Amino acid sequence: MDITERKITKIAREAEKLVLLTMREEGVGTAEIDLIHALRHHPGCTQAQLAELLHADKAAIARRTKNLEGKGYLTREDAPNDRRSQLLFPTEKAESLKSSKAGIEAAFYEYLTSVLTEEEAAAFATSLNKLYTASKTESRAGFPHFRKAAGGGRRPMKNEKTFRPDRIFSYFRVEWLPLAFVTLSGLIYNIGLLATPWFEGRLAQCLADILSGSETAAQMALLVLAYILVTLLVQASRFIKRFYVRRFANNINRRMKGIVNKSSCTLRGLL
Repeated sequence: MDITERKITKIAREAEKLVLLTMREEGVGTAEIDLIHALRHHPGCTQAQLAELLHADKAAIARRTKNLEGKGYLTREDAPNDRRSQLLFPTEKAESLKSSKAGIEAAFYEYLTSVLTEEEAAAFATSLNKLYTASKTESRAGFPHFRKAAGGGRRPMKNEKTFRPDRIFSYFRVEWLPLAFVTLSGLIYNIGLLATPWFEGRLAQCLADILSGSETAAQMALLVLAYILVTLLVQASRFIKRFYVRRFANNINRRMKGIVNKSSCTLRGLL
């Protein structure tokens, strides 16, 4: 049972809101903060390298770097080996954002703990330090106790260690099951569509034979029944195909968003 009710996470989110609000008042947006973080830890990179690092569109990165240059957060220098390329460097103003963020968070947490008595604050600090130490120890070990205790939580993705977010084939490999359903149901659906004209021709011929007296109504009934079953199979395959196409697309979309959010959170944490 989570006795914290995720309140630690919620408090951290409120602190993040204050940081972002303060930064916006200084004219720096969320996406620009991520870019500054990346540039602080990769000085001298190009716009193309920033776009790859942040998994962002090159045009968007070009707009953000132009805005940040105008605000005094970065400078450009010609690449020594390629005059057509420009290297980006953070300014002192960009470097100062780290202390600004830490200062805002410290002020917010100081305000929150001001409602506690000295004894409560000391006990809270001791408990919080225990939680922090335990979380860092667990994280560095790869969360072995959590995985063992959680049991029913999300299983590690197969081939997680070999997953490459910059390779399309990686996404197809981890989503092989939906793709298998899409392929199989698609084959059945297309074959069923080809069978429809055959059944229509057979039904017309059977009707003509019945009228001429060479066939019975029972034969027509069997053809009608087979036609209905094939039609139901085709429609079921069509439904399965559409369902797994959407599932495949949603899984890929969710995975890509997770990668971008993880990169963003990592960069913000470094600030």
